[in-house]
Amino acid sequence: MARPIEFDREQALRNAMLIFWRQGYHKTSVRDLTEATQLQPGSLYGAFNNKRTLFLQSLDYYSTGLDETVEQVLRNDQPPLSRIENFFELILSDPEMKG
Repeated sequence: MARPIEFDREQALRNAMLIFWRQGYHKTSVRDLTEATQLQPGSLYGAFNNKRTLFLQSLDYYSTGLDETVEQVLRNDQPPLSRIENFFELILSDPEMKG
């Protein structure tokens, strides 16, 4: 019987997302991913199957977080101009949102 997952999947996806973000898909090695996620290669493959799947899941993680953040900033009780200003301030101040 397989052992239960004993790591924070969300944190691993976030760390993988950041390393892919900094280095790009092709320049990111499995070793880079194991260091970033603090998972052994076998655990990395056991949890995510392969590098491509980890990349796609980290994109989904980023997209979901971005959607939630944008929704919070743009859909509230502030005047429309304030919401737009807050949106652009967020983009300029948050390194994870910059391309």
